[in-house]
Amino acid sequence: MSRALDSDSESPSQVYHVVCHDCREEHVSGTESEAEALLSEHRSATDHDVEVAALRAPETT
Repeated sequence: MSRALDSDSESPSQVYHVVCHDCREEHVSGTESEAEALLSEHRSATDHDVEVAALRAPETT
């Protein structure tokens, strides 16, 4: 399992993308804790390679 989390705070401008590299399972979550729970649940049930990444909205100038 690999992880790519680039933040320690949860904010409305950030979402978490959970994707399985072994099947079609994929989710977008508004909180890091929910994303981690989805990752853990899918990995435990399937032993698949699952990843979660924090995605931020682009900053406007």
